[in-house]
Amino acid sequence: MSNTNEQIQQALETIRLSPFRDRFSPRIYQSLGLPINDEGLWMSALSKLMQSGVLIQNYELVDPETKEIRFVWHSTRDIPSSYGEEEYKNIFITYSFAETQKNVS
Repeated sequence: MSNTNEQIQQALETIRLSPFRDRFSPRIYQSLGLPINDEGLWMSALSKLMQSGVLIQNYELVDPETKEIRFVWHSTRDIPSSYGEEEYKNIFITYSFAETQKNVS
């Protein structure tokens, strides 16, 4: 296994065991101080895990003043087409582990 693949596996396990497992940004590894040498491979790994059902991708509308999450969607198709540029600036992509979401439901 290459060094980058090992880093990705270690990062995923660290995230899974952390308080952030319920909701994390694609760049969580930076906040946790985890080394990822190839961000492209990291993003590709997140995408593959999402496609295989391990991760769920969320689109969160965050209130710019309060930083509270106002809405969460799991598909871009669900985001209202009536939203303007200001709302789109406040939509952030996050991920969560699928088993965590099942436990919350």
